[in-house]
Amino acid sequence: DEEASCSSQPGDPEELEQKHLTDVCLSFVHYYVAAMKELKRTGAQLAAIKPAERALINMPDLVQQAEKARQLVHLNQKFLQMLVMENPVIRPFVGQDKQTGLLFCNGKESSEARAE
Repeated sequence: DEEASCSSQPGDPEELEQKHLTDVCLSFVHYYVAAMKELKRTGAQLAAIKPAERALINMPDLVQQAEKARQLVHLNQKFLQMLVMENPVIRPFVGQDKQTGLLFCNGKESSEARAE
């Protein structure tokens, strides 16, 4: 069937769009771990600042700011999880940890997601 062979071509716009959507959704899956790693790195850098130098920074409570950032990461992750879990295209590619509620890939992730 000529029509079937056209839809399976690697340059097919629908196939490319589906791959792009999958890559975007998988980046949502990896968001939480990447964001928390960045917050930890930033926290370590801030902790290394000497108290006299910290007094020069116009941020009265770095601990409070860091906690607010963690809360926002959690809120963002909940929203991203909702997007992924309600998407019938990406849903087969992810699972959800029963203890943490975090999403994870089922080994079918894209090459871009694996490279991270």
